[in-house]
Amino acid sequence: MFDSPAGKPPKPRRSEQHCSFRIWIDGVGGYLVCPGKSVWIGQAIPQAGIDIPIEGDLHRRHACIELHRGEHLISPAGELKIDGVIARNGISPLIDGQELQLGERARLKYKQPHPLSQTARLEFSSGNRTTPWSDAVLLMAQTIIMGPSAKNHIECPDWERTLILLRQGGEWMCRTSGEFEVDGRICVDETQIRLDSNISGEDFSLTLEPVTK
Repeated sequence: MFDSPAGKPPKPRRSEQHCSFRIWIDGVGGYLVCPGKSVWIGQAIPQAGIDIPIEGDLHRRHACIELHRGEHLISPAGELKIDGVIARNGISPLIDGQELQLGERARLKYKQPHPLSQTARLEFSSGNRTTPWSDAVLLMAQTIIMGPSAKNHIECPDWERTLILLRQGGEWMCRTSGEFEVDGRICVDETQIRLDSNISGEDFSLTLEPVTK
């Protein structure tokens, strides 16, 4: 890791390790990232403390998704259908490509696009969205992989290289090939970041924004 003489990156707060945040990518979209092992989906009510707040006729806490031993498990607290079949009380493992229906209208597709990562993506297949708006939700394990491949967690068709956000040794890191810039610092290959960092290169620009529940 090489930083400019302007100074070393500040140490992230330890509490950031499990805090949700948003990624805003120029020319691509906005994504809600949930790094916790257990996240709640529910109705978008101000200060409800929900990890994935969705606009729609849902319970305040409608379903819980937990990462356990490498797979995501979902537990319903409200009406839930998986591929059109009602999920009764209990825990169901999620499989790539399944559609989740919460309540009468909210539908999300569960995807695990990258074969080497346990991070999953929830894509909206109905008109419902999170508040604030996001194009999709990432259930983060250890990495978020962005770049031109359709197998990445976030596909960025116009990028020439892959960029990875990861948790490492209690810190947030950004990794990509060659030179890039983080918060005004010139970096090469890898550097430490925070959840409010601006990251850019020759053909990409993204901003991280911590979420306040």
